[in-house]
Amino acid sequence: MDRTSRRAILCFHRVLPASRRTGPDEPYFMRQTALELERFCWLLDELERRDAILPPESLFDWTSGAGLQSRPGVILTFDDGYADVLEFAAPALKERGMRALLCVTTAVASGAQQGFPVDHWYATVQAAAARTGFLDGFTDEAWAFDLARAEDRARLVNGPEKRAFVRASPEDQQDMLDRLRRALRVDAPVSIPPLLGVSELVSLTREGFMLGAHGERHALLPLLSEVEAAGELARSRAFFPAHRLPETSILAHPDGATCPRTEALAQAAGYTIGLGLGSRFATRDDPPLHLPRLIPTNDPSWFERRLLPLFTAEGR
Repeated sequence: MDRTSRRAILCFHRVLPASRRTGPDEPYFMRQTALELERFCWLLDELERRDAILPPESLFDWTSGAGLQSRPGVILTFDDGYADVLEFAAPALKERGMRALLCVTTAVASGAQQGFPVDHWYATVQAAAARTGFLDGFTDEAWAFDLARAEDRARLVNGPEKRAFVRASPEDQQDMLDRLRRALRVDAPVSIPPLLGVSELVSLTREGFMLGAHGERHALLPLLSEVEAAGELARSRAFFPAHRLPETSILAHPDGATCPRTEALAQAAGYTIGLGLGSRFATRDDPPLHLPRLIPTNDPSWFERRLLPLFTAEGR
């Protein structure tokens, strides 16, 4: 395959100093949704050295078949809308003259929703007062946990119980959080990471960020009814002009979850580009509403294993 027919679309979530690996942000590092600031800057410098960074607007020309370039390229995207994008990632990008796409969950950005469900799950886990206990009602069998075991802690951060929580309805999620709090003996309110509001989004657009949608509530669209999914898509797109932000036709599918019905509904709502996940390069053969992205990790070998092949004839 011609290398110019490929794009590496990178998906970041949080960028934080390595000192934040412990404490409230630990689960994000465990899940690889937090990238160390030092690793982020190193990655940018490697891409700058190869003249690989493309502006986010190039997605439109590339998916339409225009704008063919003589070299492979990398497009930077961020999902969710955590405040550390403004605090840490934006200055690193500005220093290098780079621009990125930020896809935000609009109910969170407007303040109608207080963070993401996983934020409340992780904060509860970090506040655990109980070392041992039972979690029941999340899966077919109750689980006896001991948080002194690393494997049990890892399961609590991203095991079957949390995955069931993420896929549940908002009402069931609240019940699951209540049961998690009781099992972990968490009595006091928990704090979640700060997120970007409308004024911060305005600041980022002035810094050169392009905005996209990441759903209204971060609901997994394939799990909703057709009417619910269509409403989520329409409301998330309407958020931008309603708040005097640039209109967008780019959707990052929440959690990368999509299906042909979701993509048809997104197209009907006015989206022309849909970003998912897939751990591979995007090609011109990919449907514009289902482009795969790679999530960079803190593994020092990630660049060589996953991204360097973009610049070689053998890479896929």
